[in-house]
Amino acid sequence: MIGPMILSHLFPKSGIDVNISVLEYTGKWSLLALATNAVSAAIAQSEIDVVDLVSASSFSITEDGLMIDPTVEEEEKATAGGVIGYMASTKEITDAWIIGSLEMEEENDMQVDSGYERLGQTLKTVVTAATDARLVINHALVELVKEKGLVMPDTETA
Repeated sequence: MIGPMILSHLFPKSGIDVNISVLEYTGKWSLLALATNAVSAAIAQSEIDVVDLVSASSFSITEDGLMIDPTVEEEEKATAGGVIGYMASTKEITDAWIIGSLEMEEENDMQVDSGYERLGQTLKTVVTAATDARLVINHALVELVKEKGLVMPDTETA
C-alpha cells in the first residue's frame, strides 16, 4: 500500500524491506490499516524521500451499518469490508482492498433509501478516517523532530 509514496527514481535498483511484529490486533482489515500507517511513519522517520505519507483505515459493513476500524466480530458479520490507503496532500487513494459488494451511485444520485451501502459514500467516510490517522502520524513525527532538536527556534519568542 505504500509503494506510490516513495520517490523510487531516487533509489534505482534498491529495495526496502520492512518487518512488522504484531503483538495483538482486533481484526485482519484493521491489522492491514495499522501496518500501513506504521510503515509509512517508519519510512518518514528513516528520512526516505517520499511524495507523501500513506495513511489507511479499515471498514466493514454489517446489518448495523458502516463500521470504521472493525473488530474481528464485525469483520465476520460483514457483507463488505476492506482497507483504503490514502495520500492526503495529493488527495489520492493509493489502494483499495475491498471484499464484498457495494452499490455504485449514479451521477447526482443522492438517494440513500435503497437499503444498500453506496461505494462513494463509503469511500468518503473511510478516506476521512484515513485522514484522521494521518494527523496522528503527523503528530508523532513532529514530536520526533522536536526530540532530535531539528526544529527552528520560534522567532517570536526567541
